[in-house]
Amino acid sequence: MNDRRRVYYDHEMVYGRIRNEGGTGWPSVDLKHFEAFLESEFCPKTGRALDLGCGGGELAILLAQRDWDVTGIEYSETALTMARENVIKAGVRVELLRGDVARP
Repeated sequence: MNDRRRVYYDHEMVYGRIRNEGGTGWPSVDLKHFEAFLESEFCPKTGRALDLGCGGGELAILLAQRDWDVTGIEYSETALTMARENVIKAGVRVELLRGDVARP
């Protein structure tokens, strides 16, 4: 198995375990600093965003809730499934695509 394929399967295993344990995204994601930035005078009130490696879509959802046009790209199909579920639950629109952001 080549290195890229091994990374994919390792990533899938981790997201599978997170999902099986009832998680909705990467457990160490702490959004408080990002939320503070979104509320600050330094952040545009709306715009377009590309969330590379979006995982469960937590950041993409925060932006979409503030009327941003958001596209999330994720390598893991399991993470994308979680992101789709989270987007539906949040009632926002985020375009979610599967892709490898580390590969040209």
